[in-house]
Amino acid sequence: MEQTLALLLAAVKSEIEKTPLGDDAVKALSDSETARKLYELADFHDLAHFVGAALSRNGVIIAEPAAGKFKKKLFESAYRFELISGEFKNVSKVLENAGIEFIPLKGSVLRDFYPEPWMRTSCDSDILVREQELEKAVSVLVSEGGCAVIGKTAHDVSLTTPGKAHIELHYSLIEDGRAVNAYKVLESVWEHTKVKQGFSFWHEMSDDMFYFYHIAHMFKHFEAGGCGIRTFVDLWILDSMPSADKAARDNLLAKGSLTVFAGACRKLCGVWFNADKPDSISEKMQSYILSGGVYGVRDNYVSVNQIKRGGKIKYALSRIFLPYNVLKYIYPVIQKHKWLTPVFEVVRWFSLVFGGKLRTSVRELAFNSKIDSDKADETRAFLKEIGIIE
Repeated sequence: MEQTLALLLAAVKSEIEKTPLGDDAVKALSDSETARKLYELADFHDLAHFVGAALSRNGVIIAEPAAGKFKKKLFESAYRFELISGEFKNVSKVLENAGIEFIPLKGSVLRDFYPEPWMRTSCDSDILVREQELEKAVSVLVSEGGCAVIGKTAHDVSLTTPGKAHIELHYSLIEDGRAVNAYKVLESVWEHTKVKQGFSFWHEMSDDMFYFYHIAHMFKHFEAGGCGIRTFVDLWILDSMPSADKAARDNLLAKGSLTVFAGACRKLCGVWFNADKPDSISEKMQSYILSGGVYGVRDNYVSVNQIKRGGKIKYALSRIFLPYNVLKYIYPVIQKHKWLTPVFEVVRWFSLVFGGKLRTSVRELAFNSKIDSDKADETRAFLKEIGIIE
């Protein structure tokens, strides 16, 4: 795994910096089994297009079937970029013309910081609107933009565009009760924006708020089981921006209690992309990340949340009877009518049984019961070291 990871990181860095891939990497990739493992890891973290581009630019020929797979991912990423960016422009135009204030989030902003925007792939476009304008925004996107609503959660509405791109229309940056210490900062997001030049309603986050949101989003994914290598590539890009006000970024991180976590993430970025010497925390974080994919894995989620809940029994009970401060994000109605909480606990049970999620829940509880005390102590120590728990 170490050799495969090193090859993946070398390819990503080579493509971003437009530098040679290196003789050692080229030699290693002459082995078909090595190329196969590299493709699997790169695809797992949605970075296969980076490797495909680096191989093509460096004139590296590898054995089939890996060569064909990398080439296919490169073409797919180009197509996905054109589709998503085109549909995002259309959606933005509809919101702008309707006089609805909005803030683009995540990949739709990050891609502009990359040397070439196609490098930053994404599955959807995330946009924040004010909660009081949500219904109007959804209405105009359906009537004027030809979009279709496919679902709603406690923090966003999912839509598909006429071109079948996925749009997540957020009305809150607070998701499912995670990264709770970051709430106070995220609630003030509109105070940290300015109107984009040439527009009247398109808002852009300040650099420090965008950076904070990125770290908070990483934190949320770590609570839910980990986040992928791609998110660290984003962080490396953000940390490499010469115009960034690092003091302002750090100030917001401190306000949201994310300083320790951000430091651990920056350290791992340094190890991966700047040849910094690893320490015990970066080694543990790397292991945790590699056990997941772009969005982590459920077993990591169980391990983390067993610690946060206070043990196996309390975790099991928390999954059977969700705490109010989590359930209220799934069923917002109980925020106004708290007495309905027991009713919606039952509603959730039925949704698990008839919504196809029962098997996953049973697997979670089974895994929870198998975690031994040594594993729990090891996980608890790691979570404290990176600031997930106190």
